Amino acid sequence: MKINVRAIDVVWRKRKEECEEELKGIIGVEELDPASPEYFQQRLAAAKVVLDRLSVLEREEVDVEIARIKESGHDKEVQQQ
Repeated sequence: MKINVRAIDVVWRKRKEECEEELKGIIGVEELDPASPEYFQQRLAAAKVVLDRLSVLEREEVDVEIARIKESGHDKEVQQQ
């Protein structure tokens, strides 16, 4: 079974706090409501901003994580979601 995993998904999962701070700025709120449509609609845009800001070394770490997931599968906590 081939696992489709994107860098943006890894960044959202591994740097969620940073992504959520960016998301607050995009949506224009001080507190996030994960149930709001804006949260879902703009979360990938926020993760993309964070991804684009990564250093070369940090991006390599993301790429290593992508390779690991493709080889071994997602962590148990991700599988349970």
